[in-house]
Amino acid sequence: MKRRIFALLLVLVICLSIAGCSSEQEGMIYLYGEAHGVPAIMDLELELWQKHYHEDGMRHLFTEHSYFTAEFLNLWMQAADDTILLQIYDNWEGTTAQTEATLDFYRAIKETCPKTVFHGTDVGHQYWNTGEQYLAYLEESGMTDSEEYQRTLEAIEQGKSFYCNGLGSSNADHIYRENTMAENFIREYEALDGKSIMGIYGTAHVLLDSLNHTGECDSMGKQLAAHFGEIITSEDLTPRAQAEAKPERVETLEFNGKSYEAEYFGLRQLSASYYGYSQVEFWRLVDAYESFSKADFTGSILGESSWPMVIEEGGAYVVQYTYPDGRTIRQYHLCDGTAMQGVLVTSEVYSNKIR
Repeated sequence: MKRRIFALLLVLVICLSIAGCSSEQEGMIYLYGEAHGVPAIMDLELELWQKHYHEDGMRHLFTEHSYFTAEFLNLWMQAADDTILLQIYDNWEGTTAQTEATLDFYRAIKETCPKTVFHGTDVGHQYWNTGEQYLAYLEESGMTDSEEYQRTLEAIEQGKSFYCNGLGSSNADHIYRENTMAENFIREYEALDGKSIMGIYGTAHVLLDSLNHTGECDSMGKQLAAHFGEIITSEDLTPRAQAEAKPERVETLEFNGKSYEAEYFGLRQLSASYYGYSQVEFWRLVDAYESFSKADFTGSILGESSWPMVIEEGGAYVVQYTYPDGRTIRQYHLCDGTAMQGVLVTSEVYSNKIR
C-alpha cells in the first residue's frame, strides 16, 4: 500500500511539474529586430518562426504591417496561387520590402508553417492601394458590418494620420506611429487570450529600454515591456546574422596598381525607387588597413549594421552600388575604431589616395 501511495504521489509530482513547465511557456512574447530587406536576417527569422511553430506550437506571427496587409496575407495563406501575394508585393513599390528575398520568405512560411496567422500592428502603410483594395474585398463579400471592416477603416485613418493626410514621409508623425503601434499590439495580443506569439519589427521598435528611432518617445518595445512585464523578450538579429556570415568566395581586387585579396560577402537586391540603386555588394580586404590609412576621409560613413558581416577596428572594406541604368559606384572604407552613439562605423576614404 505504501509503495502504491508513493507511486501515485510521484506521478502527481511529475504531472504538476510538466503542467508548471507548460504554463511558463504560455503567453510569451518573443520580439525580433531586423534591418529591413536583409536576406540573411530573413533567413534567421524564418528559422526562428519554424522553431516556434513546430516545437512550441505557436501559430500567431506579429509583423510590421498594417492590419489590412496582414489580413490579405491570411487570405493568401488559404489561396491556391500567389495572386494576392503579388498584388501586395506590387503595392510595396518604393519600400525595402519589394525584393525577391521577401517573396521567398513568405512562400517558405506558407510551405513549412501553413497554419500561420499574420497580425499587422503598424499604422496603415499603403492605405491608398492595399487598404482600399482590402476594403473593396470586404464590401464585395458583404462584410461592411463586420469587425474586419471597422478595423480596416481605422487602420486607413491611422495611415493618413501618420503621413499627415498625404504630405509624405518627410512630414510623418513618428511619435503618433510609435504610440499607435504599441496600442495596436496590445489590443491584438490581448485578444489571443494568453497564446504565445513571435513578432518581427525593425530593431528600433523592439528595444525594451530605448526611445524610438527619432529619439522623441519611448519605443514600442519599451511601452510593451512596461505593460506586459516579464513575459516579453527581445533580440536584435543583426549581430547574429553578421557573426554567422561567411564569405561566398575570395577574389582579387585591383586599384591604384596594387592587388588585394578580397573576401566577397554577396549582394543585396533592393528597391531602386526607395534607395536609388538596385543592388549593393560587399567585400572585406585582407591586410589592406595600412594602405587605406594613408588616404583622407571623404566624410561619408556607414554604421556597422549596414554591413552583412562583422566589421572590426583595423579593417578595410569595399562596397559597390549598382543603379538601374547599369552604373556602378564603388566606395572604399576604413574602420579605425570610430564609434558614433555607441555604434562602430566605417569611414569612406578617397580611392586615389590609397597607397
